[in-house]
Amino acid sequence: MNDLSRCGGAIRCRVLLVDDDPWMLRIMRASLPPDAVVVTCASGEEALRVLETEEMDVVCSDLRMPGMSGDELLRVVADAHGAPGLLLVTGRADAGDVDADAGYEVLMKPFDPGVFAAIVGRLAEAAIERSAGLAQSASRPRPRSLHARQGGAR
Repeated sequence: MNDLSRCGGAIRCRVLLVDDDPWMLRIMRASLPPDAVVVTCASGEEALRVLETEEMDVVCSDLRMPGMSGDELLRVVADAHGAPGLLLVTGRADAGDVDADAGYEVLMKPFDPGVFAAIVGRLAEAAIERSAGLAQSASRPRPRSLHARQGGAR
């Protein structure tokens, strides 16, 4: 069973793939199950425009692209969108450019398509769980002490 198929049961995972190389986008897309909702972009700027209107479970980006790098893109996504799983794909020569504390996973090229799909599946499941947890937290009533502090009354 493909790891991505476990992600949320009836929920179809939404994956944003970002790479300036159309061939690499095709490889990444073909590695994912056919029922995954996949959007592809050729640049970080284009990806940010997509994220303004569409919610994604995973954002996967190449490191080296013209304009905004994949590292920059994933940092912006982490700051602005918080919940998606983040995956940076890079060639071995680029490995020194990756910040180990950046908050995203790194997959080295060339990669095994099954490994790519498994990582995306795991990231998607975690993102869906985080989103569900955030939604539950937002719907719960606030503790009384918090209301009192915010309203000024005790």
